[in-house]
Amino acid sequence: MLTGIDPSLAPFTFGSIQQHNSQTPPLLEKIILMMVNMDENKRPASVSKVMSLLQQISALLSRNIPPQLIAIRSESTSHPVSTTPTAAKVPSSLTAPPQQFKGQSQQVSKKFTLNDGLVVSRMTHDGKRIFSVTLLDDKGTRIASLVSMVGNFNGANAIGIKQSGTYLLNITADGNWTINVEQ
Repeated sequence: MLTGIDPSLAPFTFGSIQQHNSQTPPLLEKIILMMVNMDENKRPASVSKVMSLLQQISALLSRNIPPQLIAIRSESTSHPVSTTPTAAKVPSSLTAPPQQFKGQSQQVSKKFTLNDGLVVSRMTHDGKRIFSVTLLDDKGTRIASLVSMVGNFNGANAIGIKQSGTYLLNITADGNWTINVEQ
């Protein structure tokens, strides 16, 4: 048990795990609290979804990304995005240098190639309004939202790509931004 609290003393009452154990990574706490949510619609759909989130977190932590900067998105779409990367596709080190993008305000990136497997995006934004980054395929079809925040941002996201191909980023911002895409 992470908290040291006997759950039979207050059944179906779940508070902050970090309050009782500060060593608990914030994302692990979030996953646990999602799994025990009384509203079944707010729980992960399956054990494989939980496993996928844990694998994504592990992959990011193995790349020395601080836990407080990690934001995992688990979206279901009909496009070639997998939220369940297999262990074989989670590299222990970078296989290629990151593809780097930087700019100001709204832009669409140049086209770039992604292989199937895990993709980690590290992003920063110094503006005060919306910062949104969407991954598109070469036809402009939305694949995944990488971030959608208001104000300053410094974080990372991981998604699984099922199909190798040409992609681009649609960036909405009001300040300076950087995006490093790694595989």
